[in-house]
Amino acid sequence: MRVGVEQAEASGAAVLPYVAAFIELVRTGAADALGAEQTTRRQNAYSAAHRERDRGLLLLRRIFEPSLADRFLKRVLFPEEVPQ
Repeated sequence: MRVGVEQAEASGAAVLPYVAAFIELVRTGAADALGAEQTTRRQNAYSAAHRERDRGLLLLRRIFEPSLADRFLKRVLFPEEVPQ
């Protein structure tokens, strides 16, 4: 769902508790309880699925030089490997 300008502040406020909870998990090491290796595998699979199947992202290849768009997708938006 897209958020209009008039809803930007409310939507930002709604997301902040999730961000704070994630940061707390990382800080306390609680994320390790979930299994860092499993989390990394899942994040890599998520990124790969977006790079390969997200039709909206294919538009980047039409707007920009295809090799530049591919590099942006693989290094910035959906990295091939999530750093540990």
